[in-house]
Amino acid sequence: MNGLVYLDTSIILSIQYQAAEDVLASFQDRTFVTSGIALNEAFYVATFEYYRQKGVVKGRYSLREVIGRQGYPREVVELVLEFVNNLQIKVLEDYYDFKEYIQVITTYRHCLMTLK
Repeated sequence: MNGLVYLDTSIILSIQYQAAEDVLASFQDRTFVTSGIALNEAFYVATFEYYRQKGVVKGRYSLREVIGRQGYPREVVELVLEFVNNLQIKVLEDYYDFKEYIQVITTYRHCLMTLK
């Protein structure tokens, strides 16, 4: 049986949990899709958790400033991209180009400070 399975932010963020892996394995004959919005949310939430564990941020309000200074952590970006690539997830066309988005978050961190 072939079909599409949409992966939302909660599945993307639970990629290291066995339960999520089991659910994904049960749909291995399907095509996985997600949206740029879901990936954007995953990058942001995972970045918050990364910096929170390092003691850099205490609340969500300070995260934008930290991202503006330090950018998105390479480890977070690589982990999410590895998940997308390993499952051959198709990123649905959205209001922005996903490849361009990745380039922006890994190269131009100072542009985030202008979003205030």
